Amino acid sequence: MIANRAGIAPFGGELAHKGFALALVVELLAAALAPVDGHAACVLLARPRSQPAEAMRRALEGRRFPGDAGAETARRALSRGTLELDDELWAWLSTTPGR
Repeated sequence: MIANRAGIAPFGGELAHKGFALALVVELLAAALAPVDGHAACVLLARPRSQPAEAMRRALEGRRFPGDAGAETARRALSRGTLELDDELWAWLSTTPGR
């Protein structure tokens, strides 16, 4: 990882929606189901029978939805055939050992 960049940014910031709340809920659920010191795990299996994201998107009436910016960036990159990378990230990728 590049210093000061995290894969998941907690509470606030530009990428705050990237799974932190879900990770917190899973951690609380696992701790409640296995209240022992150390590590705990649980499995939640569900068969999706609805499309809640579509209903939420309609309710938002055109406002941004988590993941919209990333999807738009991916769509633009695919249509251009190129991907824009931050100069700092490119420098880090270019100097990674084993490349």
